[in-house]
Amino acid sequence: MAPTLLHRQKSVTGRGPLQMTRLLAHRGNHGTGRLGIPSNSAALVPRSPILVPARGFPPNAQSTYSGVTNTVRQAALEEEEYIGRSRDLHYPPDGPFVDEYDDAGDMGFWKVDIEDQAAFICNELDLSDEQALYLLHALGLLPEGATLDDFRDPNLQQELGSLDQEGDPQLRDALESWQDGSDEEEAQAGSWHSDEGAAEDAAARSAGGESTSEPYYDSGSHHHHQHHHHAQHHHHDRHGHHQEAHEDGIQDFGHAAPSAVGPPMLGPSFQVSIRPNLTETKPSGLKVAPGVPAMAYDQASFDQDFEVIQLRVIGRRASTAAAMGDEIELLPGKLIAGRYQVLEQVGAAAFSRAVQAYDTLERRLVCLKVVKNDKECMDACLEEVRLLQMVNARDPHDQHHIARLYDYFYHMGHLFLVVELLGGNLFDTQCYDPSYFTAGRMQSIARQVLQGLAFLHANHVIHADVKPENILVKNYSKCSVKLIDLGCSIYNSEAHMSHYVQSRSYRAPEVMLGLPYDGRIDVWSLGCVMAELATGQVLFPNVSEAAMMARMVGMLGEFPPYMLEQGQYAGAFFTRSGRVYERNAETGLFELLAPKRTTLQARVTSSDRGMLHFIRHLLVPDPDKRPTAAQALKHPWLQYRYRSPK
Repeated sequence: MAPTLLHRQKSVTGRGPLQMTRLLAHRGNHGTGRLGIPSNSAALVPRSPILVPARGFPPNAQSTYSGVTNTVRQAALEEEEYIGRSRDLHYPPDGPFVDEYDDAGDMGFWKVDIEDQAAFICNELDLSDEQALYLLHALGLLPEGATLDDFRDPNLQQELGSLDQEGDPQLRDALESWQDGSDEEEAQAGSWHSDEGAAEDAAARSAGGESTSEPYYDSGSHHHHQHHHHAQHHHHDRHGHHQEAHEDGIQDFGHAAPSAVGPPMLGPSFQVSIRPNLTETKPSGLKVAPGVPAMAYDQASFDQDFEVIQLRVIGRRASTAAAMGDEIELLPGKLIAGRYQVLEQVGAAAFSRAVQAYDTLERRLVCLKVVKNDKECMDACLEEVRLLQMVNARDPHDQHHIARLYDYFYHMGHLFLVVELLGGNLFDTQCYDPSYFTAGRMQSIARQVLQGLAFLHANHVIHADVKPENILVKNYSKCSVKLIDLGCSIYNSEAHMSHYVQSRSYRAPEVMLGLPYDGRIDVWSLGCVMAELATGQVLFPNVSEAAMMARMVGMLGEFPPYMLEQGQYAGAFFTRSGRVYERNAETGLFELLAPKRTTLQARVTSSDRGMLHFIRHLLVPDPDKRPTAAQALKHPWLQYRYRSPK
C-alpha cells in the first residue's frame, strides 16, 4: 500500500460565508476555485453571482447572504481578469507534462529494495575502508576471510532498481570521477598523522631534545562534535526544525572519515608559560607575567568589534527574584514589572510564551514574550534582541515589514520581550479561513515578505526560518503582514558555521547538502510557503531529508553536478551514481528512493499562470541561479495590479 503523505488537516469552523457559498453554488468548475478552496474540496464555485431575492431570508441571514454575494462576485471578477492578465504578462503556454503521482497524498518516490547490500555499500556509498568494514560487520554481511576487494569491482554496473532510465550520463560520469579523486584524498589524509607526525618527532630527537609533538587537534571530529552538540539541544517543531544530525538524514556510519585537510599543529613557538613570578607581588613595568607584555585597551577597536546590550534587571525592593527554574504564572490581570497588565494568553513557541498585555505607561496593547528559564532560550532571545534593535534602528519609519521591539528586561528570573502586537500567523489563517488567500492577497504577501527579506539581506542578516508561522498578519482588511522571530537569524559572515538552520520542510537544498549559503535560502523558503498557501498542503513534507531530496528531484529536476561534488553531506543522500538512498531505521538496510516525475504545476493546481511562474522562479534548486530577494521583487507577476477587490 502506498504510504500516506503527512499534510496539514484544514478545517473551517462555523457556518460562515464559505459554507453558504457551497450551498448556493449549483454550477461551476471543480478543483481549485477562485475562492482559494483546496482542490480536494467538494465546493463548486459559480462563474457569476446567483441572484436570490433577499426578501425571503430571515433577518439574521441578510448580512450573511450579502457577504456571500460579494465573495461570489469577487470570484467572477477574478475569472474575467484572468484572460487579460495572461495576455499582459506574456507567459508561454503550458505544455504537456508527466505526473506519476497517484494522488495528492503521494510521497513522491518509490522505495526500491537492494538485493546485494554488501556490493552496494562497497561500490555506491562514499565511505572510507574503515567505514565500509564497520557497516559490513554491523550488518553481518562480511563472511569470514572476506575482504572489501571481494565486493568491489570498478567495472561493475549494478542494476539496483527500476530507476528513471533517462538519467543524465554526464552527471553519473562526473560523480564517478569525483569519487575516484576523493578516495585518493582520503588515503592521503589517513596517512597524514602517522607519516608527518613521525617525521616531526624524528627531527626533534635528532636536534637533541625530546619529542615536541603535541596531541594534534582533530578539526574534523571536533567539527562533527560541535554540530551534534548544537543540534541535539534545539527544539523540535512540526517541521522538524533543528533536528539531530542523524535524524536529519545524515547517516552515521561509525567512525568519522579522516579529514582531507591536515589539522593544525602546535609547535614549540606556541608553548608560552604564564606561571606567575612568586618573587614579585605585582607585575613589573609593562609585563603581566614573565614573557607576557601587557596589552593596552583600545576603545575604538572595542566600539568597532563589539556591541553592548543594556539589560535592565527589575525586582521588588527588599525582595529576591524568583528561583531559577520556576516558571512565572501569567494570569489575566497580573501586573508585570509594575507596568504591563496581562490580558490573555496568545500562544507558546519553543523558546517562549506570549500574552497580550496593556502597557500602562504608553497606553497601548502589546505582545509580551516570556522567555523560558533556560540558557539556550535566553541566548537565542538575546540574539533576537540585538538583531531587532539593529533592524529597527535602520528602519525608523517602519517601512520594511519587520516586527518592532518596544522594550526588554529581566524580571522574576525571566527575560521579557515587549514587541508589537500583531494578528494571527498565516498557518492559523489558512486553517480557519482558506478563502482569504486569493491571488491578489498572495501577491501582496509575497511582495511584503520579499521587501522585508531584501532589507535584512542588505544588512547582512539571513532570517533562516521563513515559514507560515513566522509571517503574522498586521491588518486583515489591508492584508499587511510582518516577519517575526529573528531568534534563529544569522549574519552572512556566520553562514559557514552551521548547517542546522531553517525548519526542515522549508530547508533549501544547499543547506541540506552542506554547501555555502546566503540569503537566497530565505527565497527558497518563501517559495515553499507560497505553494503551501495555494494548496493547503506542505510542498516538501517533513518525512526525512532523503525523502525530501527525492521529491525535489522528481518535481524540479536533477541537481547540478557541482552541488553533489562539493556538498559536504551529499554522500548522506546520494550514491556515487547520483541516486537517492536512505537507510531503513527498522531493518538497518539501505533502500533506494526512486523519484516520481511530476511538475510544480501538477502539485499547485492554480489557473493563475503568473503566480505559478513566480513560485517556480523562487524554487530553483541551484542557488547560483535562484534570484535574490531584491531580484525576485522585479518578477512580472509582482508588477501586475489586480483589478478585483482583495
